[in-house]
Amino acid sequence: MIEPLPPLPLRVERGPARAALRPGREPTACRIHGYELHVTRAAEYFESEEHPIALEEWLAYAERSPTLTQGGWIWWDEDRHPFYVFPCGDGSVVSLTWFEGAIEIKGHFDGDAYREFGGLAEDFQANLQGDDGERYTLNGVLPPIH
Repeated sequence: MIEPLPPLPLRVERGPARAALRPGREPTACRIHGYELHVTRAAEYFESEEHPIALEEWLAYAERSPTLTQGGWIWWDEDRHPFYVFPCGDGSVVSLTWFEGAIEIKGHFDGDAYREFGGLAEDFQANLQGDDGERYTLNGVLPPIH
């Protein structure tokens, strides 16, 4: 289920396939009931800036990926970054964005996190980590290290 978030310090511009954000309207975003997945090279996703996936590296990957489609733009302060949409195996769609050295995955899906996004993490030689610090691996979910 997609729920609108309260107004955030970001502005969303939707791509040609999406309805444009009307002037004077607050932007909305999607959330997995407040939970996200993170593709990060750091031991902990909140330390991603110390071991970053470079923005240019992410954009090049996303543009050549046959499974990602640009969905529009997100503004963080003065920086504008594209977000991409990914169709999951269960038919749901999630968004992927780059933020402070990590790839953030937002949306709701009922599938196995590693099956859906493990290949992406492996392509970047990175971890697939949840908000609570758990790691999704080929061998199952590992508990947080801290």
